[in-house]
Amino acid sequence: MFTKEIDMQELFFQKLKSKSSDSLFILKEFNGRFGNVDIVKIKISNRKINTYQAQLLSQPRFAYTVSLLHKNSPRTLEYLILKTKNCKSSQLALLKLLIEANIVVMTITDII
Repeated sequence: MFTKEIDMQELFFQKLKSKSSDSLFILKEFNGRFGNVDIVKIKISNRKINTYQAQLLSQPRFAYTVSLLHKNSPRTLEYLILKTKNCKSSQLALLKLLIEANIVVMTITDII
């Protein structure tokens, strides 16, 4: 048994880290929307991201919106506004930047 949560977390982190590769990363203490996440597993496709894309995705508001668009799931603007708690104009501006940065590739030109 573990006497402290941090000891259990460290063992879990080391086991996951041993399975990391060039396209699979394990990070500790990732700063997310609702605080620090203890451990994050990131799988990167063969597609590289540029510095600007990395800067956008390092900001929680952009990363959270992208996380809501995972696995090509269709999402409405209303759904994104409800989940992110952004006003319509802020969410549209955020989506526009993600599209211009080639992070979000589905066009929503009808609503922007």
